[in-house]
Amino acid sequence: MSEVTFKSFASALEALRKAIALFEEHRGGELYVSMRNSMILEFEISFGLCRTMIERCLVDVDGDDPLEIEEMSYAEVIRTANERGLVRVDWEMWSQFRQARNLTAHAYSEPKAEEIALLVPKFYIEAKYLYDKMVGRAPSI
Repeated sequence: MSEVTFKSFASALEALRKAIALFEEHRGGELYVSMRNSMILEFEISFGLCRTMIERCLVDVDGDDPLEIEEMSYAEVIRTANERGLVRVDWEMWSQFRQARNLTAHAYSEPKAEEIALLVPKFYIEAKYLYDKMVGRAPSI
C-alpha cells in the first residue's frame, strides 16, 4: 500500500480546497451562488470517496478482514476509523456530513444549499485529516 493508492482522494480534496477558497473569495458577489454550488459538488465527490478510502486503509494497511469491513454499516466504519485514529471526530459529526450529502441529492433548495455550505469547510478539515493519517500509516513505495 502506498500514497499512490490514495491519489484520487488527494485530487478530490485539492479540488474541494480550491472550491472552498473560491466560495470564500466570492461571498456576497455575483458569482456567489455558482461558487457555492461548485463547492457543494466537490463536497459530494470527496464525501463519496471517504468510505472507500477508509475501508481500503483498514483492509490493506491494518490487515482487517475485507468481508467484515464490507459488511459494516457506515456508522460502524466511521466508529472503527475513529477508534484507530483515522478520523478526529466521532460518528455524530460524520452523520451530519452524511445527512448534508444526502440532502444534495434528495432535497436540494436554496436554504438547504446554505446549510450545506456551512458544513463543507468543517468536512474538508476532517477529510484532510483522514487523508494525512492514511498516508502516514501506509508503507512507502
